[in-house]
Amino acid sequence: MLGETLDASSSGFNAKGGVHVSQMAVIKEGFLPRPDKLDWARSVVEAAPEQRGSFRHGAQIVDASVIRLAERMVARTDANAAVTS
Repeated sequence: MLGETLDASSSGFNAKGGVHVSQMAVIKEGFLPRPDKLDWARSVVEAAPEQRGSFRHGAQIVDASVIRLAERMVARTDANAAVTS
């Protein structure tokens, strides 16, 4: 189940169905970003307000779509933390 969820997440899907409540923890885990990706996303979100248009962030060029991706990653992780706390 975790492998299927990781595959779905890496393929761009943002949800997966389960048939039993015991599967939900595995599905949630599969859609949460790895710690290094979350650190990257938080750094992009922090840097974005100081920039206009596209900008260089480390070795990457960041534009509006990358900022939205980073914001979604942070929001999903923060929402999960709020529910599990």
